[in-house]
Amino acid sequence: MPGWPGSVTDQQAYDWLHETVSSNRDSMSGNELLSLTNSTEFAALSDHKRTLWISFTARDGVDPFDSAAVALVQYIFGAGSSTVSALSAARTEQVPRWQAEGLRNLGDAASWLYWIAETR
Repeated sequence: MPGWPGSVTDQQAYDWLHETVSSNRDSMSGNELLSLTNSTEFAALSDHKRTLWISFTARDGVDPFDSAAVALVQYIFGAGSSTVSALSAARTEQVPRWQAEGLRNLGDAASWLYWIAETR
C-alpha cells in the first residue's frame, strides 16, 4: 500500500496518487546528455576534454547522481557552466505520484478506485 494520507476517501487517495511530483531519475541516455550540451561550451573544449565527453556520452545509460559522473562532467565543462546546470536540472522529472511510488498505471479512474478500495 502506498503512503497515502491516513483517513482519506477513495477519491482523495486517487487524487493524491495522480498529483504531479518531482522524482529523481535513475538514468539518462548518452543522446540526452548530448542534447543538453551547450554547443558553444563544447566547441571551446580542448581536444582531450572533447574526446572524454564523446566517450562518456557513448554509454547506454548514465546514473545522473553518480558522484564520479558528476565530477567528470564538472571537470570537462566547469562546475558553473550552462551544460552542468542543464544536466543538473534534468536529473529530476515531473511524474504522477503513482509512478514515483513504483506502481503500474491501472488506466481509467474506475480501475484505480477499485484497486484503492481493495488495497485498504
